Amino acid sequence: MKKWIWILSGLVLLIIGGVYVNRHLPEWMIKGGLAYVQKTDYALILESDKVSLDTDQKAVAKDVLQTMTYDVKGTRLLGDEAFVTVEVTLVDLMQLIDNEKEAIFKNTLSDWKQTLNDLFNQRIEGVVIRQLALVLEQTREKPMTTVTIEVPFVREYLWWKPVMTKEWIESIVHDYLTHE
Repeated sequence: MKKWIWILSGLVLLIIGGVYVNRHLPEWMIKGGLAYVQKTDYALILESDKVSLDTDQKAVAKDVLQTMTYDVKGTRLLGDEAFVTVEVTLVDLMQLIDNEKEAIFKNTLSDWKQTLNDLFNQRIEGVVIRQLALVLEQTREKPMTTVTIEVPFVREYLWWKPVMTKEWIESIVHDYLTHE
């Protein structure tokens, strides 16, 4: 009789443990994923097919990502979907540009040959990215902003799979830049 009690209590503990792990797995995946991305110096993001960046854009994105801190707030389960809420704090590019507009103007004028070359060759985006990279390097006190992100997951059998589409990434970047 005691043997059956031990077996039943072991099964109950196993089921409770499985439910607990299944409920918190998306949250743990986000924490582990973000730690891995930071450990690998953001190469997973910068080299992704969903984010196509040139060399200058990668440098700016890496500078911005290196200022990032995050706090996983919790998981919301809706049937076969889960949403992990993450608060990400990183440099506020729009406020930085507004704060440093004089420095950007001076840098553009001091690099007038390259600026004219870029303008004549219709590479205005290159001018903007280069100036932004320069301001990110030179500025000591960077304004910070917090963005709340809900990372979607879907259940696949006994596992959770993140659903990070290109549209989802673009909406996060849009919210970050427009403060919506």
